[in-house]
Amino acid sequence: MMDVPLSTFNPNVTAKIEELSVWFKQNYACAIAIHEMQQVMRISDLTAFLFLEELIEYELTRDMFENPPSEITEKYVNGKFG
Repeated sequence: MMDVPLSTFNPNVTAKIEELSVWFKQNYACAIAIHEMQQVMRISDLTAFLFLEELIEYELTRDMFENPPSEITEKYVNGKFG
């Protein structure tokens, strides 16, 4: 479990950590808390969206971003809320 592992690094370090994260997920199960939507799309296979301690969605990342199942998820992933 990593909580916001990329939030304070410069772009070069962030890119390397993302690269390592992709390798890591191919070999291990991992959960990462990320708030940057572009990073979520680049490195995750499945995404959970939580709001006020409630699980709103748990979908394939591609599906959540391309066709959000709920209105609140759509607003969040498109930057209209949050």
